Amino acid sequence: MDIMTSLKNQIIGKNIRIVFPEGNEPRVVQAASLLARENMLKPVLIGSIEEVQSAAGHYSLEGCEIIDSACAHGFDRSSRFSARRA
Repeated sequence: MDIMTSLKNQIIGKNIRIVFPEGNEPRVVQAASLLARENMLKPVLIGSIEEVQSAAGHYSLEGCEIIDSACAHGFDRSSRFSARRA
């Protein structure tokens, strides 16, 4: 069993949500789409709804939650946190 299969088996069905503050980045949206499609977790993308949809391109956002950064309470705090991670 490879590492991805092992990780997938550990998290499937646990109703895990992961917030992606870089919701307008195409690679992040692509990863979120894959995670949602595989029912591994519930991705939450933060960003302008239009920018997230544009970044998705041909990837499905079904199963992903989008939180508009203009309306998100505490978004400034999450932005500072993601800036510290970089």
